Amino acid sequence: MQRHDKIQIFVSYSHADKDLCEKFLSHLSALSRANIAEFFYDKNMLPGDHIDSTILAKLNESHIAVLLISSDFMASHYCWEIERSYVMERHQQKKIRAAPVIIKDCAWKLKGLGLSDFLLLPEDGKAITDTAHWPSMDTALKNVCEGLARACGQLGFGGLQTAVLL
Repeated sequence: MQRHDKIQIFVSYSHADKDLCEKFLSHLSALSRANIAEFFYDKNMLPGDHIDSTILAKLNESHIAVLLISSDFMASHYCWEIERSYVMERHQQKKIRAAPVIIKDCAWKLKGLGLSDFLLLPEDGKAITDTAHWPSMDTALKNVCEGLARACGQLGFGGLQTAVLL
């Protein structure tokens, strides 16, 4: 893994969830502005980049992989079979921290999916779009951002403490 001054965070999402991904990244900009983390997602790629090798290289450089979970993510062969599988393999090897984030209500609790073994974001695995649980999507995304800030602090970057509030 390359040496970095900031936490490297890879974001995996289904293109069907592009708008939610953009909203998620705007909330996490606080970590970028505080010089704690840098984010990579496929929209950072340049013309001429080889998709598979660039994504695998970025996953290999990342400290945290955020998986934006929805039914569209689970239905996507590339998201589920390529990116998620590689992240879970590296997570088991303790080479990356997998951070699943539930963005839309979906059947993520099914045993065979392996997601119920994780402490999910936002708290209690309630989707960021769950209006019965969250007063607003911004409140849910703030909860996600605080959780990722704690994960960054645990990794020892940016002088974060576990009680960071953004």
